[in-house]
Amino acid sequence: MGAKLSAYDPAQVSIVFGGALIQGTVSGSRVKVGFQERFKKTVGTDGEVARSKSNDKTVMITVELLQTSLSNDILIALHHADDAAPNGVVVPCMIKNLLGTFLVNAPGAWIVGLPKEVNYAAEVGGNLWVIDTGQATSFVGGQVSLT
Repeated sequence: MGAKLSAYDPAQVSIVFGGALIQGTVSGSRVKVGFQERFKKTVGTDGEVARSKSNDKTVMITVELLQTSLSNDILIALHHADDAAPNGVVVPCMIKNLLGTFLVNAPGAWIVGLPKEVNYAAEVGGNLWVIDTGQATSFVGGQVSLT
């Protein structure tokens, strides 16, 4: 039996926020997803070990867009709408590897704030956006096999 052969293409990692396909990410960093710890260990003075389970299934998503990306316009518009509404506006967010099984699906997500820094220089730079979510469904999987 031969070794498994898989293919990975970062362009096939889809980012959908508020129903809009987010495009124009900087080279080398498509999207980053941070997960919360599910279990916390506590050790007593006599060595007894206990663990507590967290039901926090929220995720933090960071995506860096080229300054030229029209997706910046989408994210800022959604952020302004959220900021202006008395109760805020949350939207669905999904990250999916179309060539694999990785999936994050959050029914409620929002832009944390404006990018911390915007820099215009001789070359095109990036804007780092941070998206926070409510409870999300996550599956960290592998790639589809070609063989």
